[in-house]
Amino acid sequence: MNTMSKPIAILLAASVLAAGGCGKEQHSSPAGKIVERAPSKLPVYNSRRMQPAWLHEDPVPEEDIHHVLDFSLTDQQGQTRTLADLDGKLYVSYFFFAGCAGICLKMAEELKRVQDAFGENDEVRLVGHSVTPGIDTVTALAAYGKQKGINPERWHLLTGKKKDIFDLARKSYFAVTDGQDDDYKNLIHTENLVLVDKEKMIRGVYNGTYPQDVNRLMEDLAVLLEEQAETAADR
Repeated sequence: MNTMSKPIAILLAASVLAAGGCGKEQHSSPAGKIVERAPSKLPVYNSRRMQPAWLHEDPVPEEDIHHVLDFSLTDQQGQTRTLADLDGKLYVSYFFFAGCAGICLKMAEELKRVQDAFGENDEVRLVGHSVTPGIDTVTALAAYGKQKGINPERWHLLTGKKKDIFDLARKSYFAVTDGQDDDYKNLIHTENLVLVDKEKMIRGVYNGTYPQDVNRLMEDLAVLLEEQAETAADR
């Protein structure tokens, strides 16, 4: 089991937002292109080492910034979902299986709190990837979603080719950093929730079984919503 974050004392979201960000800073890529990065309270994570970096403080070439990989999977409504469906959205990515009687139960409970908190905000999505796609068919995921009170328009449960899903876990979201990238036999079982911003960059990793960490996730979601609204207004 792979845990990358520890519970952190809960801060009031209002006080976090009140601190706000300020103007943009510019840096040049090696090709001379000016890339604007607004100061942010949240770091980005560019590799599986999961070391935080603040791009406005220590710019890196645009080509060295990690963006999550595209995919083509099927949700609990039988609809094909790709990364393009998440354009303009902040979303939380995670890996689970419907028959899990362990950590997935607690994760579903905690993610339901996230859904309830942001359910009216069309800019927020939850995206679960089944690591037992041979069992978690569209029908099975639909039944699971109904049982858990999941809104399929806001919370996508995805199934597809096992290799594609395992590659996303290891190479795209860095939700799992142990084991071999070409290991498609051993079950991926992780409690990590991964926060992705509108530019498809990883902005946080949280333990989905800890209420304190999920509180922090919700605070960070609120921070990104505020920051990115300010950035859009400045354009």
